[in-house]
Amino acid sequence: LVCEQRDPSGRLHRVLLIVEAMGRRSNLVLVDDDGTIMDAARRTPPSRNPRRPVLPHLPYQPPPPQERLFPEEISAASLAEAARAQPTLAKYLAERVAGLSPLAARELAFRVAGAADAPLQAVDWSVVARATQEFLAVVETHEWQPTLASDLHAERPIDFAPYELRHLAAAGSELTRFSSISDAMQAYYARLAEAGPARRGDPLAAERKALLVPLDRAAHTLERRIAALEHQLAAGQDQRDPLRSAGEAILAHQAELPLGSSELLVDGQRVELDPRISAVENAQAYFARYRKAREAEERVPALLSEARQAAEHLGDLRTLVEVADEMDAIRALRREVAAATGTKAPATRARTGPRSREQHGTRNEQRGTRNAERGTQPYRRISVGEGWEALVGTSAAGNASVTFDVGQADDLWLHARGVPGAHVILRTNGSTAPDEIVERAARLAAWHSAARTAGSVEVDVAPRRYVKKIPNAPAGLVRYTNERTVRVTPRP
Repeated sequence: LVCEQRDPSGRLHRVLLIVEAMGRRSNLVLVDDDGTIMDAARRTPPSRNPRRPVLPHLPYQPPPPQERLFPEEISAASLAEAARAQPTLAKYLAERVAGLSPLAARELAFRVAGAADAPLQAVDWSVVARATQEFLAVVETHEWQPTLASDLHAERPIDFAPYELRHLAAAGSELTRFSSISDAMQAYYARLAEAGPARRGDPLAAERKALLVPLDRAAHTLERRIAALEHQLAAGQDQRDPLRSAGEAILAHQAELPLGSSELLVDGQRVELDPRISAVENAQAYFARYRKAREAEERVPALLSEARQAAEHLGDLRTLVEVADEMDAIRALRREVAAATGTKAPATRARTGPRSREQHGTRNEQRGTRNAERGTQPYRRISVGEGWEALVGTSAAGNASVTFDVGQADDLWLHARGVPGAHVILRTNGSTAPDEIVERAARLAAWHSAARTAGSVEVDVAPRRYVKKIPNAPAGLVRYTNERTVRVTPRP
């Protein structure tokens, strides 16, 4: 959106309001006509995204392009060319075709192969390409069919879409048509509220939602605090020297300023005065404001760093909640969310698991195992093939545990680059991990991150010895060096 505004001198400037529609990471960015960021609804400092910070006075960089096919690029050859070892056609289409959600991909797979979970093998790509083009053509033809699918047995809405949900109808759902997608959405949420908490399907959905609400509220509060501190710091830096110069100028010309003077003109600069007080008192007032600005410049950076670390911690917690698939992980995250947001954690009784029969391993590893036995399950063990094992943190404390308690200096540490996510340790036992094994561990790190739905994710890989705790920072926040970056497709 192109806008025009006049500066204080009356000159007309064109500015661009850019809408970045990227799900939870959506943003509004105001850019000057020379490509410089004026401000953003969500500021992103280099500490959170070193490759693409979004802050005032920095040059605007568009989001990195996704390696996906646009409608005009879809063909049998282009679809078959990048076919990867996805378990189902729907998952591959959601990864490969731009703008195709998982729900739409399942619907398209059903229309092509007669099953929403149709396997990727033995696919006729010409049929898939033709069906995909026809499915996406409604964007141009506007022949929408807003539909709501409901589970009659549970008396609950299942999903809604601007197209007919044939795969859900085939599974026994009742379809209700609406004149607009807005009406379908309104009916969905109204019926969802009437139905109450889910009793079927994902048993952890309600648990995740209960944790995401306070996290989002706290994150919004922190965003406002960070913006206020950044403004305070910038204002202090801009005003400090002019305030001191104004005080010095008043003292130098105090003999020329009788009581009642309202301004001082010196070297072409205008210094405002309070006519009710003397020149010396005006100078003292400027020096007081100067000291306040200087103190802010000294004090605010530490407060800003603390607030940014807290925001990064909340982002990690949110992602860990979103990817949690076990109740023990939810229990651990409840306590961490309560501590991070100042809310009261629901009372839960930790489930004690059976004691491990493994008597070998390091003392740190045994400590992590004992934590898991107490019900916190700070990390998960996942085989990545050929006898290699990866450990994945399932909470903030779990990230710290898997990295610093269990991980050894020669192990490899992995984390999705520039986004919140789990810490992954690839156990090496002093050996050199093959590239294929490192890639499998990187896929795990990408899957357990905020970028799990992306088609391609950059993952940093570093020897564990180069990963360091940040002093006084929340659990799980680290800084690292000597990394290399691999690009992978997220895989569980």
